Amino acid sequence: MIDGLAQAIDGHPFVRIDDLIAEVQRGEAEIWVGQNAAVFWRVSGTVIECGPAAGDLDEILRVFRPAIEGWGREHGCKEIHIQAGREGWARVLRSSGYQTAAVILRKHLDGPQFQ
Repeated sequence: MIDGLAQAIDGHPFVRIDDLIAEVQRGEAEIWVGQNAAVFWRVSGTVIECGPAAGDLDEILRVFRPAIEGWGREHGCKEIHIQAGREGWARVLRSSGYQTAAVILRKHLDGPQFQ
């Protein structure tokens, strides 16, 4: 499933799988791996920063979402921020109480521009 996480962030401008794995190795973050899905997450103060995620959407929503939310409540976290690379996550998670908090726009200053 680590390969799935790497594919989920392929082409991301400032997130690399090697950096995420290094955070896990230093004990600063976790990757939870299920039967058909995986989720990367870390805690920053009282906020859980969640994402990337890869694999079976049902497993992510049915297993990982409530487990991470429960862990956060038990450990005094106040919010979860899902770092979703695609707008579709907002639609999928809206019924679970999530709302869009930010949009990130990017532009390459050197080299080819986005089409």
